[in-house]
Amino acid sequence: MQQRQRNPIGLHANAWSAADTGAGGTSGPVDTWCAPHVTAFGNASGATTLTLQVSQDGTNWYDSQVTQALAGAGDFCLNASVGARFVRLKSSNDVNVTATISAKD
Repeated sequence: MQQRQRNPIGLHANAWSAADTGAGGTSGPVDTWCAPHVTAFGNASGATTLTLQVSQDGTNWYDSQVTQALAGAGDFCLNASVGARFVRLKSSNDVNVTATISAKD
């Protein structure tokens, strides 16, 4: 039985759009239901560690092992295979970020 291919999930800057994250701040969540291949990418204005968080219900969030530390301003890209329904990003420092979260099956 052939599985139907869906269009990728995620629009440009759907997580943060030139937003100040706040220290420990989180992006908007993205529902990646049935699309386990997740990529989060974008640009940060300064040093921070970005962590991919996961949730099954959109309320209770958990840090994944997928992180990227930036020593200064620059681009980032995190790739993961997840089974959770929702994903979002968390920033360790207050920086300005534009970020996209996309997913596909």
